[in-house]
Amino acid sequence: MNVRRMTDLDRGAVANLHRRSARELGAEAYDEETAKAWAGDRCHCDYDLADADSVFVVAVTSPDVTRGPRVERSPGGGEGDVAGFAHLDVDAGEVAAVYVSPTYAGEGVGSMLLSQLEARARDDGLESLSVASSLNAVGFYEHHDYAVTGSTSFETTGNGVTATLDVRVMEKSLEPEVASVQSAEARATSR
Repeated sequence: MNVRRMTDLDRGAVANLHRRSARELGAEAYDEETAKAWAGDRCHCDYDLADADSVFVVAVTSPDVTRGPRVERSPGGGEGDVAGFAHLDVDAGEVAAVYVSPTYAGEGVGSMLLSQLEARARDDGLESLSVASSLNAVGFYEHHDYAVTGSTSFETTGNGVTATLDVRVMEKSLEPEVASVQSAEARATSR
């Protein structure tokens, strides 16, 4: 699995993955109509790669690792499936998105993507990150040391449906890499 910057060629596959992930994985925490609205009418134009304050990354498999016709393929050649994507809004200090293909869910793809965003945030001098997490992803973010600080909701419209999407506001302090490793070692030895 390779994590790299998203390119224009990836945007169509990412839009398809975004829809599938919201619809299929979102159904774990939301009713069918809410998941359908959340999946929305995504298109390649939803991912503004020219925005200087945004970082978009994709996780792609090698060309010999593919999992069938329902999986989004990287159209750039030389790569396999698009297994996930993530978006960091640097200016807002926010993880705007981490979506994994349902085909690759639970295999560490989201962790790889989130790690890339956090490294970039540290490089840009951010001391913390926030995320408005869908209910089905709260456990994922908690596993990565994000803490729930509140809740809110968004109105979402797609596929001819409008629904309210309840989310949890979560935050994480970004320690420098060295301190983070030392902190993890200290926690491990204190158990």
